[in-house]
Amino acid sequence: MGSQPLLLDSALRNWVLIPITLVMVLVGVLRNNLMQFLESPPKPAKLAALRQRNILSRASALRANYLMIPPSAVALRRTFLTRVLSDGSYLAPESKAAIERERKRKPDEMPEVKNPLSDPNTMDMMLEQAKKSLVMMVPQTAIMGWINFFFSGFGFKVMLQRDVAARDLDVQWVSSLSWYFLNLYGLDAIYRLLLGNNNAADSSRDMAMGAGGAALMMQEQVPGQVDYAKLHAAEKDSLELMGASQKKDSVAWVGDRIEDRVLAFAWTKYIAEPVNTQRLPARFYGMYIGLGTVGFGSFLFHMTLKHEAQMMDELPMIWASSYVCWCLLDATASYGKKKHPIILSTLIASLAIFITVTYVLHGNPIFHQVAYAGIFAFTSIHGLKTLWSKNSPLSLTPASRVWQATARHQQVVGIVSFLTGFLIWNIDNIFCGTLRVSREIVGYPWALLLEGHGWWHILTCYGSYLLMVSCQTIVLPLCEHPDNFVSVNSLLPYIKRVRDDDPKHRFVDEYRARKTQ
Repeated sequence: MGSQPLLLDSALRNWVLIPITLVMVLVGVLRNNLMQFLESPPKPAKLAALRQRNILSRASALRANYLMIPPSAVALRRTFLTRVLSDGSYLAPESKAAIERERKRKPDEMPEVKNPLSDPNTMDMMLEQAKKSLVMMVPQTAIMGWINFFFSGFGFKVMLQRDVAARDLDVQWVSSLSWYFLNLYGLDAIYRLLLGNNNAADSSRDMAMGAGGAALMMQEQVPGQVDYAKLHAAEKDSLELMGASQKKDSVAWVGDRIEDRVLAFAWTKYIAEPVNTQRLPARFYGMYIGLGTVGFGSFLFHMTLKHEAQMMDELPMIWASSYVCWCLLDATASYGKKKHPIILSTLIASLAIFITVTYVLHGNPIFHQVAYAGIFAFTSIHGLKTLWSKNSPLSLTPASRVWQATARHQQVVGIVSFLTGFLIWNIDNIFCGTLRVSREIVGYPWALLLEGHGWWHILTCYGSYLLMVSCQTIVLPLCEHPDNFVSVNSLLPYIKRVRDDDPKHRFVDEYRARKTQ
């Protein structure tokens, strides 16, 4: 025989369950307002009581975190804390008086037991607890009586509360009183939404705390019930034993052998390493910052296709290439002088500003392409002239000729990579429709080989990086001795400093002396 579903009557829902829930919510709000009205403002703690309690917190914090500070600082703090915890200088007058009475007590006398009810603080706390219990119990008793009186005429209530064996009855059926208890323990989220987190509407927390929690709270807050002298002595012993179980070969603190542990991590030399770790001149910061800015702006432009992002992509190209041109011209013109030529810096900065303003006002992409190509061509030609000239300062010694050959290789590969990317970019623009159809035919992943615009970005970025490294390869031997550096050749070459003991500009002085002969 199948079970017959029992459906809740809409009248029960509208006139029993919903009214009980609304009354419970309103009573909770009323309880919260009563507690705020009856709650007495906390009395300010005495300074002496705070000192004797907070010194324990300081000692405990030191024991928990002593590995975070140097051993010398730990020793100073431990010496200070053990001294003040042992001599009682941080004890309150009440605690000192209790120690003095205990010292004067005769052996045959019973120890003095203080009556907690004689302390005004204890009486105040008991009164506060009584007010909380009153506000909690009275509404609960009233609501339970109200529910039993008004909602006692439903037959299913008695059946469920008398534990009648009804296997076919859905367990979701509840009585009015059980619905009250569900609301009592389940409305906490509603109270937090209406009244905030620290509210007094939810009485279930007060019921869970009980008398044991109240007694514990009273014991913690009443100074007379805690023997701070014994707590200070125990904390002093714990400080003296701090670190005793530590192994001799273990780390004394987090900064111990930090250099070895940091260098043990895997790292790459291509993220800011050409400048900071290798201690290269600070002027090379600008080249790599410019290259990174172009990449970031290009990412924004291709993701948004907005005019502002396009400016962030194309304008840094002008400034980055102008800065590389300045680095190369400044070094080859002054050969490591401390003062850079002001006229050269002014001319290059004025040119970059003129191109920027003109392009922003008119927005002609042909103008931008011609300006960028002109700066790139001038920088490349000047670099090739410096490297391949018979009177090049890099051909002075065998060591400098090694740098000359390295820079030549980097310069040629960089220019070829850049021009190849430029050629692919033009092919992609001219045959865009044909390439799109071809990508759809071959499918992924072979379609990536036909992404001409993507290969333009990859090849020009790689070529720009090689041209920047070749600029460093040309400039550094002109500013310092060539033996101070080595060029690490790989797919992404970089320059590494190996020593800095030679006098600065000694190679430059030798070159100048030779030219004056």
